[in-house]
Amino acid sequence: IEVDIQSSQLCIAAHLWNLPELEEFLQNGGKIWDSLFETFGLTYDPAIKDIFKVALYEVMYGGGRGIIMKKSLSKLGIKRAFATFIKNKWIKQLWQERRNQLLTIKQLGGAKDAFGRWIKVDKKKKINAKSVLAQVNQSWELKMLIPLIHYAIANEKKGRFRIALWQHDGFSIWIRDRSRKENILNEMKAIFDKSTNKLGFKTTLEYK
Repeated sequence: IEVDIQSSQLCIAAHLWNLPELEEFLQNGGKIWDSLFETFGLTYDPAIKDIFKVALYEVMYGGGRGIIMKKSLSKLGIKRAFATFIKNKWIKQLWQERRNQLLTIKQLGGAKDAFGRWIKVDKKKKINAKSVLAQVNQSWELKMLIPLIHYAIANEKKGRFRIALWQHDGFSIWIRDRSRKENILNEMKAIFDKSTNKLGFKTTLEYK
């Protein structure tokens, strides 16, 4: 069973970057993919969603127009694809705020992650502001998931289930006793919700 944080990176950015409208949109079950399909006037297509995913990641972590077109939007085969993409309300907010985030990191020479560690901009190690920004958000993903790691370790010792594959914003689990499936998943969700509420993030777990 695949366990993921719902809209993980987007939720973290909305909270840390102080984008309350986006945070409320996600909290109410909004999906940025649905919003983008609407912006482009396209019907849902998994392949196009994957293109949007790449473009969104680049927007959040410093990719410019050329990179975004090359890596993703050019595959749509639509004229003025970037212009349409940036008109989306949520993309526009992210695009504007990521500039501020990167500027602040450059001015300070780094940023503090979820565990209080300072991540320094270091040209020799090829750690630029974009890399620092990504590492900070990824650290918050891990901090949200740590209580579930402890829960999984305790249950693995009891022979109930174990984490079989780590996937950064979630993981895949193998449940030995299928009769415990619903109970385990419900307990995991409750633990995660308690953790995220304490940290201030408005998200939950998804299961596949």
